[in-house]
Parts: sequence; C-alpha cells; structure tokens
Amino acid sequence: MKRLLLLFQLTLISCALFAQATGSWQVYPALTVCTKNIPVGNRVYALMESKLMAYDTEDNTIKVWDSLSGLNDVSIQYVAYSAEANRLILVYDNGNIDLLSVEDDDYIVNISTLKVSSLQGKNVTNVAVDGAYAYLTTGFGVVIVDMQNALISKTYRLGLAVNSSAVFNGYIYLGTTTGIWRGDMTANLQDKNNWSQVVTNLRPTIMTTFDGVLYVRHGNGIYFTVNGTSFGTAHTLTNPLFMCVSDGNLLIGNAQSTIVQTALKQFETYANPSGWTYVSKSGDTFWGSDGVAGLQAYKLEGGTFTPTVTGIHPNSPLHDYTYHIRFVDNRLFVAGGNYNYSPKEGLPGTAMIMEEDGTWVNLDAASANEVAPSSRFVDVTHVAVSPTDPQHYYVGTARSGLYEFQGDKCVAHHGTYNSPLNSILPDASNKEWFVVADGVQFDADGNLWMLNGNAETVVHLLHPDGTWKSLYYSELDGVSALDNILFDSKGRLWANSRRVGGRGIFMLDNNGTPDVVSDDKHYLRTGIINQDNTSYAPDEYYYMAEDHEGCIWIGTNLGPFVITDPDNFASNDFTYEQVKVNRNDGSGLADYLLSGIAINAIAVDGGNRKWFATQANGVYLISEDSQEELLHFTTANSPLLSDEVFDIAINGTTGQVFFATSKGLCSYMSDATNGVEELSDDQLFAFPNPVTPDYKGTITIRGMEAGSEVKILSSTGQLVWKGISNGGTFTWNGCNRQGRRVASGIYIVVASSASGKKAATTKIAMIR
Repeated sequence: MKRLLLLFQLTLISCALFAQATGSWQVYPALTVCTKNIPVGNRVYALMESKLMAYDTEDNTIKVWDSLSGLNDVSIQYVAYSAEANRLILVYDNGNIDLLSVEDDDYIVNISTLKVSSLQGKNVTNVAVDGAYAYLTTGFGVVIVDMQNALISKTYRLGLAVNSSAVFNGYIYLGTTTGIWRGDMTANLQDKNNWSQVVTNLRPTIMTTFDGVLYVRHGNGIYFTVNGTSFGTAHTLTNPLFMCVSDGNLLIGNAQSTIVQTALKQFETYANPSGWTYVSKSGDTFWGSDGVAGLQAYKLEGGTFTPTVTGIHPNSPLHDYTYHIRFVDNRLFVAGGNYNYSPKEGLPGTAMIMEEDGTWVNLDAASANEVAPSSRFVDVTHVAVSPTDPQHYYVGTARSGLYEFQGDKCVAHHGTYNSPLNSILPDASNKEWFVVADGVQFDADGNLWMLNGNAETVVHLLHPDGTWKSLYYSELDGVSALDNILFDSKGRLWANSRRVGGRGIFMLDNNGTPDVVSDDKHYLRTGIINQDNTSYAPDEYYYMAEDHEGCIWIGTNLGPFVITDPDNFASNDFTYEQVKVNRNDGSGLADYLLSGIAINAIAVDGGNRKWFATQANGVYLISEDSQEELLHFTTANSPLLSDEVFDIAINGTTGQVFFATSKGLCSYMSDATNGVEELSDDQLFAFPNPVTPDYKGTITIRGMEAGSEVKILSSTGQLVWKGISNGGTFTWNGCNRQGRRVASGIYIVVASSASGKKAATTKIAMIR
C-alpha cells in the first residue's frame, strides 16, 4: 500500500492537468446576453438567450443548467413561473417542455408530447401562466400544461395562428393574426364554434391581466379592457418589448423607458439606464435584462434607476453562434457568423477565443462598429491570430470586409476605401455592406491570405509590413463563393469554390514567391470523376483537410472525396478517390464511404482518423484505413447539441474534439492525440492514477510517438494487454486479455516507437 500511495503522489500533478475522462462530453453555453428574468424568493432566474441561469441574491452564487446537468433539450425559447405549482416551465424551440422544481432544482420533469407530435403549426409563439396552468400559444391554437401534475391537460386545435393568451374573467383570450378571440372556460372549447371574435383591429403579441384589467400590446400601443369586449388606449410607446406583472406592479417598457403602473391610470415613466429588453421587480430592486451586460440589479432613487449589482453572468461565449472553429497553440478561435448574403440580415459580429485555461475572450463588437460605422459588423466567418503577436487578430466576414483587433478591441477595418478588397456592388451607396473577406488564414511566412469572392481579383494577401498584394487568376474571375483556405504540408494553397458558377476545388502553388504570379501553378477543377470513371457534379463544395499521409479530403453535398495525389491534381489523367468500404458479408461488394451525406467539415486527429461534420446526420469518426465506422454521434444517442454540425476542431495536445453546431459549441474527449517527437519516460504518463475502486471508466496513457506499440505488464512481467496507440494516446479498460478486471497492484506500461528504436515506461497503480 505504501508503494501505491507513493506512486499516487508522484502522478498527482500530471493527472490534474488532464482531468477530463476519455469519452466524456462538455458543453459551452452562451451565458452573457440576458433576455428575460424572473425573481423567485432569494433567486433570480434568468434566460440567457436560450440558456437558464439562477443568481442567488443572498450568497451571490450562480447556478447554470444545461443538457449535461439534467435538462432534456438545448435551446430554451420561453420560461415562465407558476407560484401555485412552484415550478418553472421551460419551452424549447422544438416544442419540448421541461418543468423545473424551484424547491428542488435538480428535479426536472420532461413533457415531450408536443415535440414528438405530428401536428402542423406546433411552433410555440408565447407562454402565459395562470394558477398552476401554462398556456402555450401555437400556430394551430393552444396547448395547456398542468404544471402541478406535469401533463398536457388540453389541446385546442382551432385553425388559428395564435401569438398570445391570457385568462380573464372566466374566459381564455387569444391574440391571433385575425384579431382577439375568447372562449368561455366552462364550455367545450375543443369546438371552435364556442370561441367568439371580440375585435378584429387588435392583433396582440403580448397579453396580461393586472388589478382586474386585461392589457394587450398591439403595434406601438398598450390597450386595456375592463368588460372584456371594448378596449381603450392605456399607453403609447415605440416598439414596446415587455409587459409583465411583477411584485404587485405592471411593468411595461421598451429599450428607452419603463412604465411602472400600480393601478389603472396610476403610473410613472422612468428612463432606462441602458437598453433593457426586460425588467422585473422584487421588493425595492428592479432586475434588468441588459443584453450583453447580462443581468443587472437597480434601485429606483429620485426617479432614476441606479445600478447596485452589475454584469451578473459567468465567463462564457458571447453567443451560441459557432460557425468556423480552429485551434492555434491550444487556443480555440470561434467565428460565429454564417454565409448569409442578405443586405438587411445577418448574425451580430461574434468572434470568440477560448484560452488554454478555459476562459473566454469575446471580441468587442461595439468597438468594431465605432471603427467602421459605414460597415456592419455581422456574419464573422473566420478568425486568424498573428504568428508574431498572440493578442493580434484578424476577423473575416461574409460581407463586411476585414477587421483587425488588438486584444478585444477593434483597431482597424479594411474595406474598399483603404484596401484592394472590392465590393460586390461597387456603385451602391452602401457598398461597404458587400465586401467579402473570407477564408482568412496566415501562411508559414506570416502573410495573411483572404478570398474576395464575386470580384475580378479574388485572392489577396496582406504582408506582415502592412502592404497588400492582389493576385489575379483568370479561372477565378467573378467566382462568387470561395470561403475556405487550406495550406498543405508542401505550402500549396487550396480553396473551395462553394457553389454556383465555377464551383469546384482551386489549387495554387506559388513556388515560394507569393508576390510573383508569373511562376505560379494554379488550377480550378470543376466536377468530380472517381477512380471508377463515375462523374459527379456536386452542388456544393464545403471543405478541405489534409491527412497525415498528404491526401486532401474534400467535403461536398454528395459525400467525401479524396485527392490521393495532390501533385497530380492539374493533370489530364487525374481522378478523385471515392473510398470504398468493404461490406465483409462474403459478397465481395463494397459501398462508397458516407455516400450522399452532405459533409460540412472534416478534421484529422492524431491517429490519422477522420471526423466528419454533416448537415443533418451529426458526426462520424472513421478509422485510419477508412474501413470502420468507430463512432456516430447524433442528438439521439449522445450529448451532441444539434445534428447540423458546421465545423470540427481538435486540440491535438489533449485529444479534445470540438463541434460547432447550429445550437452552440460542445466537445468530446477522444482517445487520440498528436504524437510526441521522441519517446521518453518523463513524457509518458497515465490517468487516472491511481485507479480507485469506484472508477469504472477508461484508463488513458499519453505521451507516445504516433503508432507506438504498447504493452501493459504485471509486476511479475506477465503480459496483461497490448495494442497500438492512436497518435500519442493509448487507452486501456483495466481488464486482462480474458476480459476480467485486473487485481490490485502496480502495472507497468511499456511503449515502443513504430521503428522499434525508442522505448519508454510508466506505472499504473490499481486499487481494488
């Protein structure tokens, strides 16, 4: 036992560095932007965009719920509270429902009836609570949830698109696209004939009752009724965002002001200290949902809201927007935009960095808008970090040009007025809204490359000294959507021409002279012919990745294809390989790998295995020889946040695989890492170590050369287990070759390099 304790002390530090177990998951919810809050007792529950957080006013602690800590889904659309049931109702964007007990907040009951139903128009548009019942308005009518007994008590299919509801004087009132309807709660409201239309000129999006009066919001007006049929004007304000009853007051407001009403026609109007999207009240404290500033507490003193507690939110991503991700020096860079080309729409500028210690830095969008007020900081597609300054970032966008950040502040913008970047609409008054700066990537010499699609000259680079070079290639002239750049192991540039005219794969070999076009070799290959002489014409080319053997993998809407000989790409006899997977059923037949599955992104791990991100089928992990499907993660069988996965990035040091999904960022701890350059005892370690009796998971050994042979021996030298490492990592289930768990003792790990020239050892303590 003394030997076991000594070994534990020696390995404690190294184990602490890699505490996340192989096969475990993490989620990274955005908990910065507060959109609604509900005070209950000494807690304030806050909806942080689509995640739930609670702030304890007594001890100032924060609790967060997510899909790994009891919630049954991901994106919360509505949250409301029933004092009678003492529960919160959480309604997700897919119709799933959770009921969370306030008394025991680890007790969560799921109601999936609406989510799995085949009803048309089941999208939830609002939630109102009366007593122990929650009224969910939908595109077809109303769903009533009994929050006390955790069931759907009634469903009214009315053929009406309903946006709001309230219970008033024994009637259910509905705000619909055709006006206000009501139904007597003592009647059979399954029958639409028992509903009557009250007014046609009001189409409320918010309804509530207060002090014997029904209030509804329509347009810029707040209207009221006492008798339930005739409505008068209570307030007029521009774009009212919220109307709620809180702590004996009716609170109505927009981003600029809040009305505090104590009775009909008894109210005061106060200026908001910032752009509130929602406000509640508890005692003498007003709780503001303050956008990117998070949850804030205020006192009303002398007619002015004075902050008392500010910035109540944990360190986290700014938004759940995760489109393109990459690792640089163990830091994860996240571009949270998309390729939305509408001039009026777009995701707000989101560029985020997860530091090596797990903390988040969110680049300041406000500073970007201040530096370039004529542009719109939206739809960030790439983030690149300077190779000489880890705090110097370049942010590419789908339509707003190139932004430059120092730390979290924007310091410069590169658009049509100060760079060679061209606008798609050069004669438009808002031409800066149409400047593509995509695929932003540094080469080995510190030049920043980018793709300015839909222009005569598409390829541009920015030298370290701040000078620009534009490179014209005739085959790219006017091509609209080149969006990713890959520099392969030989320094060649590869770019995907995503769609429409000229779609395909572009290769550029600049011969080590990026400023000189005359000696360049370049080729745009449109269409695909595989090794069987079968022709394909993908509608979309999404991604490129190089594996450890120098092959270039291409993701398309028709599945993956491989450039096995990149040197031969421009030749007339070139063909793509479409990998065949043997059926192994005695037929001698094979199927094409992931054929017909749209591949958004590809990542290669330390074991040369391929991870595939798909548009609708989750994530696949395929073996190094491409013959075996090792893992297939979907929302149905794993904590993956969405089956629509945009990108994958791998931390080669830890083996952690990150997934950028349509519902946020999550990660999986894989069993492969990058191999070390040379085996040595001081780099080889195992965790957990010691292995305690309660541990039933995988034992992970790291610090090997790629493809090392690993043997696990007993203290007497008997072979217990053996295998080959995935890159620099090997995993052991703690059993012998007969499948039985090994006894207590010291086990010796012997790792030998693939060449057999190097070996290293470490020890594992097993306590049973």
